Amino acid sequence: MAKNNFKDVGFKNIFKNAFKAMTWVIKLATHLGTLKKKRFDNVVFSDHNKLVGVRNPDGKLLWIPVEYLEQFANCPDSFFNNLAKVIDNERVLVVGYAENNTDNKKVEARVNLKNKLIFLQEENSEEDLFPELKHNDFVELYGYITRGNEKANNLGFLYNGHIITCYPNEGYIKNYRQALFNNCLIRGFVERIDINGHAQKRPSIKFSNISINDPGGNQLRLF
Repeated sequence: MAKNNFKDVGFKNIFKNAFKAMTWVIKLATHLGTLKKKRFDNVVFSDHNKLVGVRNPDGKLLWIPVEYLEQFANCPDSFFNNLAKVIDNERVLVVGYAENNTDNKKVEARVNLKNKLIFLQEENSEEDLFPELKHNDFVELYGYITRGNEKANNLGFLYNGHIITCYPNEGYIKNYRQALFNNCLIRGFVERIDINGHAQKRPSIKFSNISINDPGGNQLRLF
């Protein structure tokens, strides 16, 4: 490409188009709350079919250029893994570009800690994760609650860059809704052996309580 410059297409155009595609893929993923959705129903079109409106689970409509809908559908789930890993409480990922028009309109996509897990996929490691966490050890771990699954009755806990699945020692995770998308201290026992007696490479935590660290520095204990 450096030698032939693709005739009429140079580095500048390629990078510009890449940033446009990346911006809209991230913007749509945060709108939908997932990067996994590959099929779209009940979309609407506008502006001579140049724009497509996509509804999120709350019914809110996002208008995006039609060509980027296919880019989103073809995007691998783990494509933004490395970018998402750098996001924390004080670091937000911002991707965007300015349109070449009289208004110099800027299109921007932002990913904060709350929606980081849309792009950070749980990895399958061949090595033991956190080997220092031994089966039946009592632990107190600081991390971030990323999700809740009432059907499976478990929480996702982001700890040192990895997601640990956590189960309440008793009761249901619906009692811990306040903990979602918060920095927390979780207390419980490590489990590394499944119901069939097989050792697991990834630990899980059977927790007894969670303390939320709110922005004001107060702690709310949830049982």
